[in-house]
Amino acid sequence: MIGSADRSLIGYEKKVADGAQLGGPKLTSLTSLPPIPSGRLLRRLAIARFVVGTVCAAGVGVLAILVFCLTVIYSTKGWTPVAVVSGSMAPAVDEGDLLLIQPPDLETLGAGSIIVFDAPAGDGWITHRIIDETPTGEFVTAGDANGHRDSTPVSPETIHGVGRIVIPYIGRPFVWFEGGEWATIALATVVVLAALSASRWALLGRFDPWRTDEPVAPKPTPPDRRLGRLTPIAVMAAIGMSTSSTIAASSHAGFAAQTDNTGNSLASDTLDAPTGLTATSDADIIIDWTATSDTYADGHRIYRATDPGGPYVQIAEVTPRTTESYVDSPAVGTYYYTARAFFSTWESAASNEDPARPFACPNDPDLRACIRFDEDLSGTYVDDSSYANTVIHTNGTLVPGMSDAAADGSPTAQYEMADSASLDLTSAMTVEAWIRLDSQPSSGRVGILDNDGQYSLMLYATTGLRCDNGINQLPHVPVPTGVWFHAACEWDGSDLTLYIDGMPEATMPSTGTIATSNTFPVSLLDTSPGFTEPMDGQLDNLRIWHSGRTQAQICADAGLSGC
Repeated sequence: MIGSADRSLIGYEKKVADGAQLGGPKLTSLTSLPPIPSGRLLRRLAIARFVVGTVCAAGVGVLAILVFCLTVIYSTKGWTPVAVVSGSMAPAVDEGDLLLIQPPDLETLGAGSIIVFDAPAGDGWITHRIIDETPTGEFVTAGDANGHRDSTPVSPETIHGVGRIVIPYIGRPFVWFEGGEWATIALATVVVLAALSASRWALLGRFDPWRTDEPVAPKPTPPDRRLGRLTPIAVMAAIGMSTSSTIAASSHAGFAAQTDNTGNSLASDTLDAPTGLTATSDADIIIDWTATSDTYADGHRIYRATDPGGPYVQIAEVTPRTTESYVDSPAVGTYYYTARAFFSTWESAASNEDPARPFACPNDPDLRACIRFDEDLSGTYVDDSSYANTVIHTNGTLVPGMSDAAADGSPTAQYEMADSASLDLTSAMTVEAWIRLDSQPSSGRVGILDNDGQYSLMLYATTGLRCDNGINQLPHVPVPTGVWFHAACEWDGSDLTLYIDGMPEATMPSTGTIATSNTFPVSLLDTSPGFTEPMDGQLDNLRIWHSGRTQAQICADAGLSGC
């Protein structure tokens, strides 16, 4: 005897058979299962849905694992997650990062440690780095990205923890909340919920794009199987709740742990610049300075430019802070130096600027005098050649020169070198120096260098500079006022030439022998022997050679290029 249930089943099987014969869809169940995708397009859409679900499930899973690990670390090690909501510790700890801190061990705290401590004004926490320790046991701190240290030292009892692990981006919601970015928070919430919902496309079998269900009689799904299908969703919901509770538990601490980006509740203290920088010319250039007074500074950076005021290029980083000298070996040219103190990624304002140019006094027997005018030693200026033709002065004055200092000409000043056989240049000569005129003579002439009757450099009113080797005198060459220029009176035994800034401006044939009968001193910045025609200007880096220098050598001596 056939019961009513059996009749229903027979009717169902008939519908299935009829549907198959007519090309209609097969019925696999009377429940609301989605149809098995058929056709290439539907199959691709189903696979794409599965891939999206897989990606969302993976993301949610990673987040869940991260929160689980944070929970384990918090419960077993006592580490606290703190969200950083500003950027003063970038790039080590950036805005939106999650910093795990452990209780502080005062024995191991020191320069370099990242600590979380109470703001002096009592309005939250601050995350900064220790850069120094005071004699009283307090800590000096600063944000890595700030241009100053924190002016209020941190007492050990106000420290909540020491940074151990940084997890990027996880604290970003707290940044949004602090900034009132409600639209961003709402959008993020929707994205997370959507990801949770989409995860079921990968976790539930009913969305499997490759399933091959056969038509069977409908039968009620056992309760235990429905529960099994819902288990992944229930687990994900539980993990989500755990995630929310974990973040919420740390959000107050993280929310309060704001880093100080512009002083905030701490007064700012600018990193002091080094002072008293000097650049001393030699074959190399020696740079000296007085170190910054801020003892937490790492050191100093040295900058060089080819024009006054820059632009500057960093050429050295000098550590530790107590080192106060550096030697530069540049090519020929004039250079302008300055220095800055630095700590981590920020640095002080620039020190004063000082110019210099390489100036060498080589050990060459033809170099008969080499006077730098850098230092007044009891009324004398040292000759750095091997002939000791020291300059003696009366009422002489040193002023800023082409490199370091220069001798300043005036009606009351006298500069001279004693008559010496080493200064008797008979068969060849070069007299070269840097010159700066404050004014041109209104009449007559003034002396720049005069070895009376032997050789000289003279400046004449209206006509200019004259080079004289005691045999011939070159035509006068106009020279500028108010700027430094390099002059060289050169005779190689055949031709007499006057070079200005390395370029030949006047030349003529000249042969013979220079007389040596003069016994008067060699006068500088005036004429010899009367000292009655002083030059209004400065003289620097004087060299006297018993040889005719080539144009290339004169350019190199002057520190010039391109001549």
